[in-house]
Amino acid sequence: MSSEPESIFIWDFDGTLGYREGMWSGALADLSRGLRPDLALGPEAFRPHLQSGFPWHDWEHVRKPQSPDEWWQAMSEVIHRAVAKVERLAAADYDAIVAGIRDEYLRADSWALFPDVLPFFSSLFASTKRHVILSNHVPELEEILRSLGIRDYFEAVFNSSLTGIEKPHAEAFAQVLRAYPDASGLIMIGDSYEADIAPAESAGIPAVLLRNSDPRARWSCRGMDELPPLLGEIAASRSLVLRSGYGGQAVNIGK
Repeated sequence: MSSEPESIFIWDFDGTLGYREGMWSGALADLSRGLRPDLALGPEAFRPHLQSGFPWHDWEHVRKPQSPDEWWQAMSEVIHRAVAKVERLAAADYDAIVAGIRDEYLRADSWALFPDVLPFFSSLFASTKRHVILSNHVPELEEILRSLGIRDYFEAVFNSSLTGIEKPHAEAFAQVLRAYPDASGLIMIGDSYEADIAPAESAGIPAVLLRNSDPRARWSCRGMDELPPLLGEIAASRSLVLRSGYGGQAVNIGK
């Protein structure tokens, strides 16, 4: 049996691995166009009214775990308040949009992976590591992962809508640390400095800012093809041992 320390990569999902075009404002626009094509409302009609009310806007508050139906019931109130502020929509439109938002947001063909995700996870580098997801998301995140063909790459999914703990709360990261007490190679990878990078590092977990740049981030990269050598640099700095075979090229990252 190998004595090599385990490497566990903690992944954000939205904006890191996959995305829904326009997110909530895009879903509401898509839904409204189906219900009221005469209005031709775009995401910009809804976006200003979606800046509060979601659980991640009140991340300091740890909620009791909820069932998916309970979570969506709470979100229906948020959505109703938002659409009621959109000019040209009538009261009957509010109810129809609220009734349809769950199915619309989860519509499988509205979700996509970034092009570099599958090549990375099918690589030798990724296949020799362990992966988990830590995400602020809807209860059906695992269904979305399955529809995108990537659920099997992750041994666990820590989903805020089910746990009641939103990033960047310290407890979001503490729950992962408790789940893997013997892991010596935890690394966070996400697209948000505030929600992913800063709180992970505060918890003692080195973190890579992916697809974005921020001068406060110690490690960042634009795409997943840049991750293996960068993760190797982190591993070396943390006295870890990793092996890379990404893209058919070995990377010497052990110390």
